[in-house]
Amino acid sequence: MTKHKIIFLFLVSFFLNVFPQGNLPPGTYTSSNKKAIKFYEEGKKYYEVRRDKEAEEVLKKALKEDDNFVEAHSALAYLLMGYNRSEEAIVHFEKAVAINAKFYPQNIYFLANAYMSVGKYDDAIKSYEMLSKFDRISPATKEAAAKELINAKFGSQAVKNPKPFKPVNMGTGVNTNFAEYFPSITADGKQFLFTREIVLSEISRQEDFYLSKKGDYGSPDRKGYGSCDIFYSQKRDGKWTKPVNIGPTVNTANWETQPSFSSDGKTLYFVRGLISRGAIKEQDIYMSVIGADGKFGAPVKLSDKINTPEQEESVFIHPDNQTLYFSSAGHPGMGGLDIFMSRRQPDGSWGEAINLGYPINTYATDNSLLVDPAGKLAYFASDRAGGFGALDIYQFELPEDVRPEKLTYVKGKTYNAKTKIPVSAKFELIDLETQQSVTESYSDNAGQFLVTLTGSKNYLVNVSKDGYLFYSDNFSLKGKTDFNKPYLLDIPLQPIDTGSTVELKMYSLM
Repeated sequence: MTKHKIIFLFLVSFFLNVFPQGNLPPGTYTSSNKKAIKFYEEGKKYYEVRRDKEAEEVLKKALKEDDNFVEAHSALAYLLMGYNRSEEAIVHFEKAVAINAKFYPQNIYFLANAYMSVGKYDDAIKSYEMLSKFDRISPATKEAAAKELINAKFGSQAVKNPKPFKPVNMGTGVNTNFAEYFPSITADGKQFLFTREIVLSEISRQEDFYLSKKGDYGSPDRKGYGSCDIFYSQKRDGKWTKPVNIGPTVNTANWETQPSFSSDGKTLYFVRGLISRGAIKEQDIYMSVIGADGKFGAPVKLSDKINTPEQEESVFIHPDNQTLYFSSAGHPGMGGLDIFMSRRQPDGSWGEAINLGYPINTYATDNSLLVDPAGKLAYFASDRAGGFGALDIYQFELPEDVRPEKLTYVKGKTYNAKTKIPVSAKFELIDLETQQSVTESYSDNAGQFLVTLTGSKNYLVNVSKDGYLFYSDNFSLKGKTDFNKPYLLDIPLQPIDTGSTVELKMYSLM
């Protein structure tokens, strides 16, 4: 959901009648001009039958007859806000408040919201604070204004202390006039995956997965499409298997979407929204841990350090498995959905949400942040001016203070020690300092595997394959944090023959 839509829905929830009566008796107006009143009442009729274009035209005629007509300025402002025409709406809200702020104090609140929607934070602060002078403000509006005042003050300070930020559009190989979002990238940075929304008609849309190779970006390949359940597909012999629903433990009658897997293959992070009367509400971030039996465990909602009573989405767990990026409308920010990060604490919990700052976050629509395994480049979707249409995917260099831990990656190959023929085998990598398993998986049919690992640590690798002797060895990534220079790990597996022996190499931390 865009920031503008959030503000508009909020506006509608508090103001069900676009044509205010203010504090005057029914049937009386702030204008005595009969023509102006006639046009105003005509506009109300048009609005009631959803003929908004005609309603806008006659409201403008009413103001041409009497530019001090508070109700007409107010109604036109609300109408314009409904179409995200915030700058135009501000003009009429300002006039309505300047003529008679006491007539309808709610105008001040919605004027402040309009300022927020275009990034005029200092003006929004003045309007939110101005509300405290009026008694005829509902408790719900006062509470909402207090929350938005925090965001306005945050935004005001953030724009005065901008982060280094130079977003670059990824070009026509990825972006089109359709919306592209939810990017993903392989550990070696050579394959880029993303979602594209195809508009088939005014009422029909389809989401497809695409893949583009680095240095190519000319011909993405369609990989299929899904729904509001989470599916998985595995790559075997260079081809993707048929998508499989991950099952009822995670998927429910509600809305499960935007999955992100931890690099150790043990934890799935995703967004769940509750469906109520056809609408998606209470979007929060959940996690499901895969047990020893290989099955997904019951999903657990992340703590209030991450989730808020407002909307959360676009969760991404970095390959360092220590840094979580996500979007939220509930933490202090620039207004609406901002992008945040949280670092894993020593006890395993998630720390306080950290706003990525301005101008990474703005009043515009920005979401689905992805940070590459090297921790330097970030990708996100934005509808900012200058793109190819709708949401486009951009890349930028991530500021140092919001980068994840430094990683490198290991390229391994398992093969028959005698014939040199590649074999698929089960492997496990263990952090020797913590004695914790970092990842456990299988090399492919070409004997290859690729995993990201935290640099400057020592690891143990165990490999097993039916018909071959167990393999165990250790290696050090001390001083190896250059992501452009992966560690190469060749693993020769000895076929089991009579008299075969295996040497188990030991490693000491002393």
